[in-house]
Amino acid sequence: MQMAKQPNNVRGNQIGCINFQQCPICYGCRAYDERFEECRECYELGKDGSNRNFNICNKELHEPWKVNMMITKHTIELNDTEIKDREV
Repeated sequence: MQMAKQPNNVRGNQIGCINFQQCPICYGCRAYDERFEECRECYELGKDGSNRNFNICNKELHEPWKVNMMITKHTIELNDTEIKDREV
């Protein structure tokens, strides 16, 4: 069983792969290309028995426009904060 996914636990980050592009959501590699031996090795080592892969990003779920919507927040909530007018 693998621990919670952290940016430094992903194989592409650990080996310093020049093609590694980290997904901001799952930390997996967004540049997976089955033509490359290194990518296939990351894919095989990242299998966890389910349909999820530890080292590879699921690009269908984490498309750039969806990532931008998750990261962008249109409102700022200030809980228990008193806002005072600027004194002149």
